[in-house]
Amino acid sequence: GAQPVVGLSDAREGASFFHRRIVKVRKGTHATDRYLDLARDLGAVVNEDALEWPLPQGIPPAREIPERFILLHPFSRGEGKSLGREALQALCDSLAPNTVVLAGVVPEPPLISGPHVRSLLNETSIAQLIWLLRRARAIVSTDSGPMHIAAAVQPARTIGIHTWSDPRCV
Repeated sequence: GAQPVVGLSDAREGASFFHRRIVKVRKGTHATDRYLDLARDLGAVVNEDALEWPLPQGIPPAREIPERFILLHPFSRGEGKSLGREALQALCDSLAPNTVVLAGVVPEPPLISGPHVRSLLNETSIAQLIWLLRRARAIVSTDSGPMHIAAAVQPARTIGIHTWSDPRCV
């Protein structure tokens, strides 16, 4: 019931049908910049030099995790953006003998084998995921929210796998 409903000119999935006011954004602009344009249009004063995105330290998962591990987050909500079971198994195999910790939420977790693989699929909260991301030797993730968190807490140790998304915009 909020009025007015304001949205961005590059809105997807029919969202613009519900907008009463549309904020023009530049094509190819990063998501953060698009939302800052929206805030400015609504009258907010934005000091980009003062922007911070603090994240908590997180909490350890319930199960014990080795001190040295590679975190693999292979799933995303977008169609075609998650790794299939065969690709996931091949990636885990290529990372042996390093310990690989699988994290993420998926309706039907794939069975991935290997003595070096530890699955925490469907077993971690966001706070636990952040804890894992902060401690991983390296992170490999599909284009997802957790990949963006990884890039925030470990930019030099994060590999993002982008399939059909335009990485300049998302």
